Amino acid sequence: MEKEFVKTEYGKPSGRILNFRPCFFTAVFLALGIVFADLTIVYAVPKWWGIVVPILTFGSYLLSRKRSVLVACAVLFLAFTVGFFAYSEKATAFTSNPYIKKKTSVYGRVVSSCLLSEHAQMILDGVTVDGGRVDGKICVLFPKDFFDVVNDSDYVFVDGEVKTDNALTGKEKVFPNQFAEDIRYVCFSYVSPRTVKRAFDPFAYFRERMERVLYASMTEDSASVAYAILTGETSGIDNGLLENVRAGGIAHVFAVSGLHVGTLFGVATFLISKSKRLKRKKWLRFTLVALFLALYGGVCGYSSSVLRSGITCLVGYATTLIGVKFDKIESLSLAGILLLLLNPVYLFCVGFQLTFTACYGIFFLAKPIQVWLEWGYRSISHATTERDLPCNYSFGKREKLFSFLSVTLSAQCATAPILLNSFGYLSTWGFLLNCLFVPLFGTLYTCTFACVALSCLFPISFASVLNYLPNLVWSSVLLVFEIVELSTILNGVVLSFSAFLAYYLCFLFCTDKFCLSKKWKGGFLMLFLACFVLSILFIL
Repeated sequence: MEKEFVKTEYGKPSGRILNFRPCFFTAVFLALGIVFADLTIVYAVPKWWGIVVPILTFGSYLLSRKRSVLVACAVLFLAFTVGFFAYSEKATAFTSNPYIKKKTSVYGRVVSSCLLSEHAQMILDGVTVDGGRVDGKICVLFPKDFFDVVNDSDYVFVDGEVKTDNALTGKEKVFPNQFAEDIRYVCFSYVSPRTVKRAFDPFAYFRERMERVLYASMTEDSASVAYAILTGETSGIDNGLLENVRAGGIAHVFAVSGLHVGTLFGVATFLISKSKRLKRKKWLRFTLVALFLALYGGVCGYSSSVLRSGITCLVGYATTLIGVKFDKIESLSLAGILLLLLNPVYLFCVGFQLTFTACYGIFFLAKPIQVWLEWGYRSISHATTERDLPCNYSFGKREKLFSFLSVTLSAQCATAPILLNSFGYLSTWGFLLNCLFVPLFGTLYTCTFACVALSCLFPISFASVLNYLPNLVWSSVLLVFEIVELSTILNGVVLSFSAFLAYYLCFLFCTDKFCLSKKWKGGFLMLFLACFVLSILFIL
């Protein structure tokens, strides 16, 4: 018998406007402190404006007179203060280096290297400029012809023009990723770097081994795609293919992040859960999963996206193991707090914003969208005869389908403004391709990772056999992207801050998190929707 669907009444008044979530609101006020610190540095906003925060927080205590409210207000104000001073200290340290602009010699260890469109790039750590040690890292740009000379973990000398590049204001303002990675200098070189020695780095060795195995056992295009998916290095992919994938809205598969780390995390926890000996040894299980993710992070060069995703997965896993009753929103917020305390500049990095807005979008909006889809389906099915609309799916299968569609759609809605402002376009095919490709990606990625890892342990002569299936799969995927020319739905549109704010307020009032009547929620929704439309029209 088909299970009867009961429509949920979202937003039904329950005596309070919203439920207080300690980690979520702490993360919000920590982020507000970081934003306020950035405003005081970049836009010279007076610091005394920060007095608005204690007035708003402790004002709620004066209205309620509850001790629990006072404690909550104190925690939120402390989070705001910590965020403000953490970012301010980071900015002071970043801009403290003396200004340099001269031709000289640079020495340091290669942290990462890649090919760009017009030149090659490498990042050096432990830098000395003209024989003197300096803080921070340096970005070296040099001719592409000399790229093969450089290997990760090499200690190299580079001759070129060095310039301090650590401005947080003005026309020469650095990008957030550069600030987050502590890259304070740039060097323009037209000669080959000179390798002095190489430090022992098992992760760099494994990456090189992986690259040799892939290109020896697969076609060049398939090998470049497989290497990019496993390590995040996209310099070997054809520019035309990369642009087509970006236009399709699934370029995130080439940036090792939550999708990749989450897949490996799921595989690791599944395999460990099957061991009877480890069933009661929770901390050993956590240690093994953390070690596995740490090793993979080393292979990817411990990029910020891998660190973010790994910490987020491990925080959720730890709360599950110790039996803390955290919901997904609280676990994600706790991970966000840890990451922002580790490096407050992450807040302004596109990868961080996309990761957390996508997750929050799923947690906040997926259930209401699923309810709306169910309501629409039942409305159509009741208004149509069985001959016109066959209902062959049971409630369970239909519920799973609507759940998957709601998750994908909520993530797309949450990240759309950030994608539009950061990359200048929105994909026409994004929703469809994510619906088709993301469910398959976990299996394809896991199989590719397992085959390539095994290939690295055996002689290269065996690699062609082990990588036959991945080569066939990725060749087929590439053929599809070569045949189909993807397009974008919006180009060159930039949203203002008011449009951003109005959009996400509309987003919030579509959820079930505000305990207001339908009348009030609908009124607020229409108000913020009108503000969003007016903001768009005002810009255009």
